Amino acid sequence: MFVNSVLAFTTSAPGAGSFTGDPDVAFASGYYSAGSLLLAAGNYSIDIFANQSPFGGGGSYVEIESAIPLPGTLALVGLGLAGLGLRRRAA
Repeated sequence: MFVNSVLAFTTSAPGAGSFTGDPDVAFASGYYSAGSLLLAAGNYSIDIFANQSPFGGGGSYVEIESAIPLPGTLALVGLGLAGLGLRRRAA
């Protein structure tokens, strides 16, 4: 895997095992080649590729998590705080 055109890490060849469609199971098992990288806030260019597979092919799963709350989450937090404020004012 390359981050901003710099090699960040490589993974080992996958082992023989059963197929799973659940990425959490695949990541936790020893049958699949896996890697994880935590990046600081910012903009990145990420390149992921398979250069060899003992099985002649394969698949991949990429998950990108963000610490930025979604607008709906902010609205729910705001409503909760407003409710607490109104409750405190009425008491």
